[in-house]
Amino acid sequence: MNKTRTIMMIDDDEDDRLVFEKLFKEIDSSVEVTSVENGKRAIEMLNKGSHPDLILIDVNMHGMNGYECLANIRSCNSCCSVPIVMMSTSAIDPLQKGFNSFYTKPSETLDLRKMLQEIIDSIDSKT
Repeated sequence: MNKTRTIMMIDDDEDDRLVFEKLFKEIDSSVEVTSVENGKRAIEMLNKGSHPDLILIDVNMHGMNGYECLANIRSCNSCCSVPIVMMSTSAIDPLQKGFNSFYTKPSETLDLRKMLQEIIDSIDSKT
């Protein structure tokens, strides 16, 4: 039996959240995805004891952007060591900003599946 891996996905685009959740489940049914529509809600959940194996953050969100969300998460003692992956449609250097890795959101489903498989594999390599 596969070990359950938990991923928190923070993205203000509901369509992206739904597609990512669906594909994660297709790739590996043991992955549990918690979708969060903004950084403020994610911080609330983390402060209440949610402790995912990995956090995916979209950089370009309304209200609290991905960088602000990252700073808040990193300052939370209980979740400051959780790997955080940035997703964006823009090409930037996120590693200088404190993210563990960066992925450009692909527009093709096959490329998205490959990216999500790499993310799942990255969780497995850390456990």
